Amino acid sequence: VLQLLKTLNLRSSKSLSAIRNIYRLPNIETLILSHCYKLVDVCETIGDLMNLALLDMSECRKLFRKRASTSGRGSPQQISFSFPRSLVWLSLRDCTLDVTEYFSPSFSIQPKLQYLDLGRGWFESLPSYNHLENLRVLNLTLSHRLKWLLCLPSALAELYVYDCYSLEKITFESHRFTLHEFGYENCAQLSEVEDFFKLVPVAKLDETDLGHLKWLKKYQHHEVFLVGDYHIIENKRQKIQMLYEFGILSTCLPDIKDPNITPEYISESTSLSFEVPSSPVDRMLIGLNLTFKFTISSGQECAWFAKIRTNNGVDLMYNPKVFGDPGDEGAGIWLSYWPIGSKLLVGDEVNVSVIVMSGFLKVHECGASLVYADADETMKINMPWIETLGGDLSAFKLMTGAYYLCRRDFFMLMEVGILTPGWLSILVGDTIDDRDVRGWRKTGRPKPPFNPSQTELYPSFNPPRIDSPRPSLTESEISFLEFEMMQRRIERLRFGAETRSWGRGAQQNKF
Repeated sequence: VLQLLKTLNLRSSKSLSAIRNIYRLPNIETLILSHCYKLVDVCETIGDLMNLALLDMSECRKLFRKRASTSGRGSPQQISFSFPRSLVWLSLRDCTLDVTEYFSPSFSIQPKLQYLDLGRGWFESLPSYNHLENLRVLNLTLSHRLKWLLCLPSALAELYVYDCYSLEKITFESHRFTLHEFGYENCAQLSEVEDFFKLVPVAKLDETDLGHLKWLKKYQHHEVFLVGDYHIIENKRQKIQMLYEFGILSTCLPDIKDPNITPEYISESTSLSFEVPSSPVDRMLIGLNLTFKFTISSGQECAWFAKIRTNNGVDLMYNPKVFGDPGDEGAGIWLSYWPIGSKLLVGDEVNVSVIVMSGFLKVHECGASLVYADADETMKINMPWIETLGGDLSAFKLMTGAYYLCRRDFFMLMEVGILTPGWLSILVGDTIDDRDVRGWRKTGRPKPPFNPSQTELYPSFNPPRIDSPRPSLTESEISFLEFEMMQRRIERLRFGAETRSWGRGAQQNKF
């Protein structure tokens, strides 16, 4: 009978201290040991199980702690077991995990691993997971000491770092942000997610980093109240920050009087037009500064876009992740630099505008200035203009040919009444079906319906909010529901593995 057993649920076995002779369960597929608080030993034969796909060791805190050796000399021992190669779903949540010489959560021989939960870990960083080519979901929620996540694998579809208060930087093996789900609420120290955004105080930037905006250094100690993505900004005034997003640089300033910020072309309305002149001798056009002066008369969230269009194919609209609110101090100035000089030709008509769709943001004037550099400077002038702007932005291209540079799903604002139906027509006119941006993701347009997304194949972790009320269920009912959920999850993971090759084919043949 034991040889036929496929599922063993020992959750909340409060007196369980050791797992012995598990080799007698050669066909076990699901093993649940969560909340076994006294468990200190698992026999090494668990690593030889060939069919174990789901292993839940959540809150087995004593299992991974340093223990005194049997010799009595007090030196710590390594854990007594290794994980089997067959694992697909593994939870080590709240196991007080740390990266030490005695244990490293590298999972170097688990090539099938697709779901990994290391929430509430004690580590500051993690080993490289490049070898986990099938990893789709990584949960690190409430890992308060975590500072860096570097070189995450390309196949990763979902990353959850809720309440990782110390997290500063995330990078990817491919140097591309391709996550379909990214949960990062309460990560106020997070200043860089590769190919997603980078937010840096001007005080920490060198003049060489700022280029033609190096004059901003003299205002580096001025403060503004940041608004926008509340996941990464603290609810207080902060020194002036520079935002890097889509290759665009932007910052918000108080209403300063400085000739460096005085636009070459200026309008007291929300738009202006001008014609590109010939470049000065020995100078090369590299981009355009766009600015506007504004006030905000209410704390309501503002939805707005900056737009640049030419009669020669440039059609860009941009909504920044972070913005500045001058508060009671009067007007503020939004300053941005767009590196599109290679696409601006002599005689082109350029139209610049700021479109406010909701909120109490009032634009008092907008301006634009062409930016030049010495012709002998090393510039990315031979790259296609859209790559110079910010890499491959094809996912952000609308059917009209315009680039919708925004990582927010503004249709969600309709659900809470901030935006009204028809807002997209205000932005792009009536020539586009709103389904083209409905369900917009951080990676751009949603996938075609015939190509199931990673998040459809690999269901989200969706951890509950800390302050959410507990359901009125008994412990046994909760245990049963969690067990059933894991069973369904593992079946869907298997389904995903079987259909992944079909999904890739559909991706290659998308229209």
